Amino acid sequence: MCNWAMKAAEACAPLLKLLPEDIRSGPLINSDETTLQVLKELGRSPTSKSYMWVFRGGDPQVPSLIYLYSPSRAREIVKVFLGDYQGVVQTDGYAGYNRVTRLPMYLSLDSISSLVALELD
Repeated sequence: MCNWAMKAAEACAPLLKLLPEDIRSGPLINSDETTLQVLKELGRSPTSKSYMWVFRGGDPQVPSLIYLYSPSRAREIVKVFLGDYQGVVQTDGYAGYNRVTRLPMYLSLDSISSLVALELD
């Protein structure tokens, strides 16, 4: 069964290479990361934190979604994935996005809450 999974992963490799480009082609990217514990990872303690990043974007009518594993929560993950993206990025306010300054607009839950509060005043 493991061989089947490996063959399926090999068959999906070209699609996985296209997903980031498709996600960056739309006007908005939603992004988030969450902790993950990997019990048997070479060179790492079984109690160390890892991260699963999710990026969603592309055509708003038919969005694409990709999950990326990383042993860290480094801002470089975001910078590498976004590349030269020029649209809007919506996040939960994690400070790692604050340094992605080349983006014309960055929306976090905190900034949206502030905007809503201003509108209510």
